[in-house]
Amino acid sequence: MRAPDSWEIIVIVIVSPLAAELPVLMFQSKTDSKYARLLRALPLLPGVTVCAHVQWDRRSPGIGTIFSYAVPEFLNALQLRGRGEGGWVQLALIVQGHHTAYGAGFRNDGHWHHVCATWQAGGGTWAIYADGAEGSSGRGLYQGQHIPGNGSFILGQDQDSLGGSFASNEAFSGNVTGLSLWARALDTGQLAGLSVCWRPPRSLIYTWSMHTLQVEPTVRTVTLHFHCPGTTVYTLKSHCGRIVEPCSSVVRALASQARGPGRYIVQVSLLHTPLFTQQ
Repeated sequence: MRAPDSWEIIVIVIVSPLAAELPVLMFQSKTDSKYARLLRALPLLPGVTVCAHVQWDRRSPGIGTIFSYAVPEFLNALQLRGRGEGGWVQLALIVQGHHTAYGAGFRNDGHWHHVCATWQAGGGTWAIYADGAEGSSGRGLYQGQHIPGNGSFILGQDQDSLGGSFASNEAFSGNVTGLSLWARALDTGQLAGLSVCWRPPRSLIYTWSMHTLQVEPTVRTVTLHFHCPGTTVYTLKSHCGRIVEPCSSVVRALASQARGPGRYIVQVSLLHTPLFTQQ
C-alpha cells in the first residue's frame, strides 16, 4: 500500500475553565460595623445590573443586605437583600424606595452562588437571577426615571444615612467576591453567560478590585481560587500532509483557535485518517 498523500486531522478539544484568584470579603456575623465602600462614583443610571458571588451564612437570622446604594436625594436608591426561609435564601430588590416581594433565590447550603439584579427605567422592568437562572422579575418598579449618580455604594450594610447609620439586624453575614456593575440591564442570555465567567464588556462601570474598595478593618480578606463551572468538549477538523499543510502547523492553528483570548485551558487529542488522492 502506498503512503497517503494527506491526512484528515480531527482535533478533540477539552475546554476547562481557568481558575481565577479572587479576593474575598468575609463578613463574620451580623454587626453594625462591618462594611466595604466602593471608592468609585457611579454615573446616572437609566438601567443597571449588579452581580456578585455570594456565600450566605447558613446560621444568619433574618434579613441580610448584600449591597446598598444611597444618594443625597434618596437613601434607598438601589439595594439587594436576602433572607433565609425554608432552606432557601430569598432575594428582594429595592429601587428608589420601591421594594419588590421576596422571591426565589438560591439554596441556603453554605456554597457559593452567583447572584445578579437588573433594573431599567423603561417600563421599570427588573429581574433577580441566581446561578444563571431567573428567580423573580416584574415591571413597573420606579419606571421612567433614572437612578442618580455620585452616591455611596456599600457592601454588607443598609444605609440609614448617606454612607452610615448601619443596623446589625439588616447586616449581611457571609462572604462576597467578584462584584461587577453595568450601566444597563443585561438580558437573560448575557446573565446566563455571567454565571460561567463570560463578562459582557459594554457599559461595564465597575469590576472587582481591592484597590477600589475601602474595607472596614474587622472585615477579613482572603484569596480563593475560583473555577468557572462546566467543561466543553468539541471537535475541529482540517487536512494536512504533503499536498496541503504540514500537520504540526495545522494542529497548532486549531489549538489556538480553540483556546480563544486566554480564558481557557485546552487539552488537545489527535486522531488522523489517511486520505489518498484520485489517480
